Amino acid sequence: MSVQMEEPSDNSQDLRHSDVPVPFVAWLEFRTKHNSVSVDRMVCNPELRDGFLKILWRMDPRISEATALWSLMTARKNKELRAFLAG
Repeated sequence: MSVQMEEPSDNSQDLRHSDVPVPFVAWLEFRTKHNSVSVDRMVCNPELRDGFLKILWRMDPRISEATALWSLMTARKNKELRAFLAG
């Protein structure tokens, strides 16, 4: 699943016209609001995880917690998040 954002996030990337997976877009918004916290820390901290899920489900309530977290962890492991964040 991907999302078309109407307005760019605080990050310099413009995601309005790209096919970026929804969990990545939610992660970017969450990360901006939480001082660049790591995926690992967010996954292990229930309060941070709930904050991420709130953003994610606002964007697409059909995505399960497990699907979103696994996609972020897999992307982190494969260094895809680093490339995404670098633009």
